[in-house]
This record gives sequence, C-alpha cells and structure tokens, in this order.
Amino acid sequence: MNAKKEHYHHLIGKEKSQVKKEIGQEFNFYPASEWNYHIGKDLLGRNIYLIIHFKEEKVHKIEIKKCYGKFSH
Repeated sequence: MNAKKEHYHHLIGKEKSQVKKEIGQEFNFYPASEWNYHIGKDLLGRNIYLIIHFKEEKVHKIEIKKCYGKFSH
C-alpha cells in the first residue's frame, strides 16, 4: 500500500462498507469510530499506519502515522 495521505483522500465521505470492500477490514472492530491499517515500513524501519476516522459511519478524516513497534493511541 502507498504511504502517502493523498493516496487515501478519495476515501473521505465513504461508508464503512465501502472502505471494507476497497481495502478490507483486517482486525478492525466494525462499530469502532477509528480503523487502523498497517501499510508498510519506512527506510528507518518504522511501521507506517493508515488511520481512518469515521463520523456517523462515514470517513471524515485520514491520517498516516509512523512509529516503532505497534501503533497505540
């Protein structure tokens, strides 16, 4: 998967079912207001995560976070 935020901007406004169909559900709890996807590693070995925020069951914000180890809030 691509690690640039712009690559996922098209998801804004989509419903959870559409996101699930396009990029999968992975280990996300369907009713949650935030879904996380591991999308790769950077040159320093940090994990790259796509974080999708939902509001009223539709995507309203996309973030890309980099961290060592597992992502935590």
